[in-house]
Amino acid sequence: MKRVMAVLLVFALLTGISGVNEVSLGAEQGEATTPKHRRKIAERVAKIPPNSVVEIEQTDETEFKAVLLDATPDAITVSLLEEPDRGRKVTIPISDIEDIEQVRGRALRTTLIVLGITGAALVALVGVCAASLNVSPRLQSPASATRSPRAESRQSDGARIYTT
Repeated sequence: MKRVMAVLLVFALLTGISGVNEVSLGAEQGEATTPKHRRKIAERVAKIPPNSVVEIEQTDETEFKAVLLDATPDAITVSLLEEPDRGRKVTIPISDIEDIEQVRGRALRTTLIVLGITGAALVALVGVCAASLNVSPRLQSPASATRSPRAESRQSDGARIYTT
């Protein structure tokens, strides 16, 4: 039971720091055109401050990084950061955006990954130490002091007769 809990704890820690924000199992291909999805994207865009670097995934699976210049309820205006169109201003309708995220610094993410790996190693070390302390006495070799002196003397004569 302790092992199962340890594995679940490690899984939760690693999942939390890996950057998994949402799980969409079996999401529909046409989801970006639904009003619910457009509202979700518009809400997410409203939380991103102007002049922030964003990563955009369009409905045609095109991904690129850009600087968010302006946002309206129906569209966003960005300045592209990738070559060959670097610096070009583009207006993208909200209905054409599959996903948008603000790009954050990698230092925090790297620190969290290192802390997660260190934590997992410590959990494994504690588990190994706990397992080694709980070794059953039946698995240990019998000490010679547990035999009776009479059995010792008979064994030295070559006979293996034990009395109880």
